[in-house]
Amino acid sequence: MSETLTALASENLNPSLRSMLEDVRLGNIRVPRFQRPFVWKDEQRLELLQSIRDNMPIGSLLVWRTTKFELDSFPAIGPHVIPALTSESSLGRQYLLDGHQRVSTLLGVLLQPVPPAPTSQPVDEDTIDWGIQYDLEDQEFVFTSKLKKLAEIRPLLPLWTLFDGRIMNRHMRAMREKAKAEKWDGVDLDLCEERADQLSYSFQQYRIPIVVMVTDSLDLA
Repeated sequence: MSETLTALASENLNPSLRSMLEDVRLGNIRVPRFQRPFVWKDEQRLELLQSIRDNMPIGSLLVWRTTKFELDSFPAIGPHVIPALTSESSLGRQYLLDGHQRVSTLLGVLLQPVPPAPTSQPVDEDTIDWGIQYDLEDQEFVFTSKLKKLAEIRPLLPLWTLFDGRIMNRHMRAMREKAKAEKWDGVDLDLCEERADQLSYSFQQYRIPIVVMVTDSLDLA
């Protein structure tokens, strides 16, 4: 029993949502291929975003850190091509053991993908609709493609603006110009700006508990 205990250590981390997603996008936390592929339905993704908006817990992530093993990992998470491993850090390699569906959902809508290089591997999940925005009037997360089919004009906020106040403010100014040019009636743009600020604050302040399992024992992992 003592050998098993000394082979395993753990850390409890509580990074910001943005910091965690950047680690995944940069390949510092990788998703091994033995995880099931992305299978969440649209409603599950919307509910996850609503939980973060309302500051509700969405569960912790489980990460395995090892200096010994290198696992085959997904080349893409959401619409993001993940860079290949180039060198091992002093911390070793880190693999997401639980949380693939949540991380893919959040990475897919909150961070804009960098255009992949021509030699990059194809994105595994390229048929999934990542176009989710926030309707500032109805205060709902919506799929933009469904609104286009209905020819609706709404005060929509792209979720990838939430982590950068300058980009979000630029978007809101453009919305005001559009509303003036198209003569939007009945839309309170001052209230929309307040809601955009509140949503941005909620996502920027949100933190994700991560349990890091540190071991070079494959059996324990």
